[in-house]
Amino acid sequence: MSNKDWTDKLPALLEGLEEAAPEGLWDAVQAGVRPARRRVAAGWWYAAAALAVAAAVVLAVLLWKPADSSAPGAPVAPVLVSPVPEGRLVEGSVPETLPSVLETHPEAPKPPVPCSSAPILAVEAPQTPDSCLSADDKPEREQKPVSPLPEEEKNASREQNEPQTLPKKPAPQVEPVRWPTGAPAKKRKGVWQVGVSGGGLLAQASSTSAGIGLPFPDTKASTIPIDALTRNVASTTESRHRQGLRGSVLINYRFAKRWSVGTGLSVSSLISEFTTTAGNSIQATIQNTLYLGIPLNVQFNILDIRRFQLYATGGPMVELPFYRHTSTGQWVGSQTVESSSSQPRIRPFDPQGWRWSVNLAAGVQFQLFSHGALFVQPGVCWHIPGQGTEEDVYSSRPVAFDLNLGFRFLLF
Repeated sequence: MSNKDWTDKLPALLEGLEEAAPEGLWDAVQAGVRPARRRVAAGWWYAAAALAVAAAVVLAVLLWKPADSSAPGAPVAPVLVSPVPEGRLVEGSVPETLPSVLETHPEAPKPPVPCSSAPILAVEAPQTPDSCLSADDKPEREQKPVSPLPEEEKNASREQNEPQTLPKKPAPQVEPVRWPTGAPAKKRKGVWQVGVSGGGLLAQASSTSAGIGLPFPDTKASTIPIDALTRNVASTTESRHRQGLRGSVLINYRFAKRWSVGTGLSVSSLISEFTTTAGNSIQATIQNTLYLGIPLNVQFNILDIRRFQLYATGGPMVELPFYRHTSTGQWVGSQTVESSSSQPRIRPFDPQGWRWSVNLAAGVQFQLFSHGALFVQPGVCWHIPGQGTEEDVYSSRPVAFDLNLGFRFLLF
């Protein structure tokens, strides 16, 4: 007898087994049921709920992706086939694809198979549970383990089942930047220097000359009576020459480790005083001339230790007169007779009034902070004789000591 014989007999056995309901049961049920109230106002709640359910179903369909059974390593779902009645199974009807599938997935789990004497046709035959096996069959299963495939065949089968994808283009390789080897050159401090200084010649000149009478002034003619009084009187003239404060702005550029060149502008004031005495008459004249100088210096650093620097500098300089002022006064005894002032016209671009000189100095510089330093620069100045028509300190003392004090801005 097969397993389904008793299920076929159930309908026949259950025919006529019906029990009538007791009287009055349906009337009691209908009396307890109340008629449903019609809710018109809450209809939109049902519509919203229906839309939400529809949206959830659509999202579930779009987002759900079934597992790809062709991917390597994916578990193979067991296929259960209903048992075939006896007499319908023909020898040799098992599909030929069964060995290839088993070879491809030898390690796939085998689902249990219900106890049945009929053979089962399936891609992967389900296993018979141990409860349905006899004591003789169990040792046979344990004694016949499935031999695993060689490693090479496993790899070959995996390569066959893997989906073929187009080869990716290799990413463009960028060659790394090759920086020059070696430490970078250290940036020198004070490549450009701007100095502001003040100083002058440490010398004065004086001279005495003899004559007759007072010199005739350049201005008013009211001095003619004084000139007439002292015309035949012996006179003595004293001259004193000096240089006032000189201001300079110089720029130096360091073109080598120890060498630098510089130029700039300087303004010098030359003061001359002339006093002539003839008897009891006196005439005094003060003359102030301003010169614009353009130096050209070459500097050599002798010693450079941290903040301290010792250097030597020298070069030529030309000075052009551009302003002159003269004041004159005359006295007879203690009474002032005449006083006047004038500004004679000067031609600064006339080479005859230019003054050439050569300077040589040694300087000491002390750096106060990273961009500033104090310096003291004593030296010697030589003015070439035979220049100009005016008597001043340059012509009276061609060689003189010079001193400059100032502050330098150290630029990078």
